[in-house]
Amino acid sequence: MMSLGTYSSLSQAKDQTHQRIAYLEEVNRALMESLERIEALFDFVGRNDLTNETEQVFDALVSEARNLLEVKGSALALVNPSDHKFVICRVMPKKKKAWAAREIAAQIECGIFSWVLKTLRPSIVPNLTDPDKLMTVLIPLATSRRVIGMLMLWSPIQEKEVTPHLLKMLAFTARHESLALENSQLYRVVEQERETSRKNEKNLRARQKRINHEIDVAKIIQSNLLPRNFPTNWFCRFAARYVPAGEVGGDFYDVLTLRDGSVGVVIADVAGHGVPSTFGTAALKVLLRRWARRPRDLVATVFQLNQELKDIFEEHQYLTLFLGRIFPKPLHLEYVLAGHPPPILFNGRNRKLRALRHSGFLVGFDPDILYRKRSITLHPGDRLLCYTDGMIEVRNPKKQVYRLLRLRESVSTHSVAPLDELPDLLLKDIDQFRCNKPFEDDLSILIVEVFPHKNNENNGI
Repeated sequence: MMSLGTYSSLSQAKDQTHQRIAYLEEVNRALMESLERIEALFDFVGRNDLTNETEQVFDALVSEARNLLEVKGSALALVNPSDHKFVICRVMPKKKKAWAAREIAAQIECGIFSWVLKTLRPSIVPNLTDPDKLMTVLIPLATSRRVIGMLMLWSPIQEKEVTPHLLKMLAFTARHESLALENSQLYRVVEQERETSRKNEKNLRARQKRINHEIDVAKIIQSNLLPRNFPTNWFCRFAARYVPAGEVGGDFYDVLTLRDGSVGVVIADVAGHGVPSTFGTAALKVLLRRWARRPRDLVATVFQLNQELKDIFEEHQYLTLFLGRIFPKPLHLEYVLAGHPPPILFNGRNRKLRALRHSGFLVGFDPDILYRKRSITLHPGDRLLCYTDGMIEVRNPKKQVYRLLRLRESVSTHSVAPLDELPDLLLKDIDQFRCNKPFEDDLSILIVEVFPHKNNENNGI
């Protein structure tokens, strides 16, 4: 038979068990409620992806907050990155915007905003503009990187109704809200940058199209600047080749018949590439055509070219120039060599090579430069090879340079070649040297041959 003491002990144990069960049920209900809220929040975060606007995020989150407490009004104030001041972005209801601004100003003035943002914890404080009816719920919005702003809710909630569980749920909501708002802001920044990038890309394409059009026009102009046919006379003939390097260059050559029966021979290289160099060669051709109509002494001509081109050229633009004049009686060549690679003269009688001597500095660089004229006697069968620096500066894959010495050797090797074939043979040797490596500069060749006597027709170069 059970004693009274034993029965009393069992009763106490039973009561304690019921109490624990009741407590566990309450905890379970709280946990289930929390889990439901967490699932709802995660569902909310999933719905509010990066494409949502700030207003949409705000509306959805206020709706979520209404599930935690009664909300009479709400406002979102974000930090302006430029001056770090709060800017009201959204107020519900909208007619309370002026009132919300006063309330926010009052909260900032008394230092409550600063304290809440410092602790980064949701707080419920009296409403300073309507203390008898509403409480202000301040929810700081921040991520690990920065403070975004403050979400304010106005609620008739009583202070005794504020529980740690409510504050934790508000804090949880705030964390996800902050991420959602930051994502929205970042998305806007990214979209703005994308739009700017698209506009820049469009502008760049349009600009590139214009540049390509200008280059095409410049190529046509340059092609038209070079002679398609050479003038004929009884004492000399000509052959030439031009090899572009891709971009529009400044190579130029021409043969001019002067009024007194002499022949002008010119080869030049305007520094740089592109449209400016093409316009430089165009200006040179116009000036030389004027000289052909009214020939003057070479020194005076080059001095005038230097003066006029200096005014036309852009800063730091110049050209190298060989300007020669062949007289038939007596047969001789007068020339000015201004900074240009020296032409190679092949003697048709002794088959020796010699380089012409320089007689001046660059053209269009300094208006006060003085030039000197030189003169050499020509003989039947002589050939004069004029070229631009792109020909002797060709590189192969081993970064070796073609150089003038190899050009002289190539000229000697093809000494018996007909004039029309000689430029191609010289270029073939260059192609073998460069091993398909792209040209870095334009190549121009202009060859003058003095007609041989009938009894010396077989004399080659």
